[in-house]
Amino acid sequence: MPTTKATVEATAKGIASMLCAHGPEVEWRICTIWEVAYGLIPLSYSIVDLPEIIVVAPLQPPLLSWNLYIPLLKVLEYLPRGSPSEACLMKIFVATVEKILQRTFPAESLYDHTRKAKYVLGFASKNIAVAEL
Repeated sequence: MPTTKATVEATAKGIASMLCAHGPEVEWRICTIWEVAYGLIPLSYSIVDLPEIIVVAPLQPPLLSWNLYIPLLKVLEYLPRGSPSEACLMKIFVATVEKILQRTFPAESLYDHTRKAKYVLGFASKNIAVAEL
């Protein structure tokens, strides 16, 4: 397990330094490619200045899972506060958590759960009111 932790740590440092080492223009382009890959911004050459290879052969978005949670947090630790990379990774982090929650708790089941909870609470309050009479 210590090897895995050290690997995650080293990878996080490497990604953070790669993002910030070449200046804001390169950092912005890397972040844009990541956001397109994750489906956070539309793949439109006119809106975003993407390399031709990405426009011609778009990437398959990575599977968003809890496996990304700790690595993303680790990379965030090493990025300068307020940097474009930090903002980009926060978007990816939030999108990852939202996607996982949507998969875990689909909207229909969440709606049903809320409706049932309201029904049970309403029923319980009616019982209390009747008991007080």
